[in-house]
Amino acid sequence: MAVSIDLFLGILLPVIVMALHYTVQPHRFDIFEGYGCQASVWWSLPAIFAVSWWPVLLSLIAAVYGIIAIKFFLSRRLQFQTLLRSSKSGLDNRHYVRLMALASVDILLGLPLTAFAVSQTIIKRQPYESWAVVHYDWSRVDQYPARQIFNSASNTAAIVLPRWHTPLLSIIFFLFFGVSIDSINEYCRWIDWLKSKMPSRFRRPREPQPTFVPKLGSTVARPIGGDWKEPSTLEESVVTIDESHNQDQVEHRQSNVVEGVTVAVRVDRQIV
Repeated sequence: MAVSIDLFLGILLPVIVMALHYTVQPHRFDIFEGYGCQASVWWSLPAIFAVSWWPVLLSLIAAVYGIIAIKFFLSRRLQFQTLLRSSKSGLDNRHYVRLMALASVDILLGLPLTAFAVSQTIIKRQPYESWAVVHYDWSRVDQYPARQIFNSASNTAAIVLPRWHTPLLSIIFFLFFGVSIDSINEYCRWIDWLKSKMPSRFRRPREPQPTFVPKLGSTVARPIGGDWKEPSTLEESVVTIDESHNQDQVEHRQSNVVEGVTVAVRVDRQIV
């Protein structure tokens, strides 16, 4: 379903708008002095529904969905986190908040601009006489001097502001997502990959990274109970026992000595 919506908004809807635009396109295009090319439109009532009202409609739909999403996010934050994890979309709270902020900025900027464009269409509208009249000599390209086009503030705003809407949103999108920690890490990864493909004489030598060198130490703990002797002393004492003594006394002497050594190893890590 999500893929179908993306394909409709990204491919099918623009094709529909281009086809509808041809119904109110009197000639190929216009050229404004000092500004460039501009799509030609026969400003009339059909032009409002064929060209002008689509941005307003999409902005209103986005505003409704944005308000619902913000309300759901604020009222059910824990449930929302679970929903994001189960959706396998790769989003977390930070990414979703940025998306909502970007959508809000798009609505706050786009809706007034598109509404202003529709109002200018209504002001400049003229009757749509017939298909033959509108498309007469359709292959021509009209040229207009700057003093004729930019003769008032309203005309200048109606021409300039819609064109700057998309670059402005692109800059805002980069500020939201292009300077995040994830993006910076991705930039560094690509830079390292490019450096690895460069000749060795252009590469800077890698600085040695700190490593962990284990520093081992050991302590000997004496067991509880019995007489304690070091291992070397224990061997000497057993060897030097007089052979004339009774074997029972030797066994009794050895039984009082615990022949065990407990070693506790303490590991220290040191950064060098």
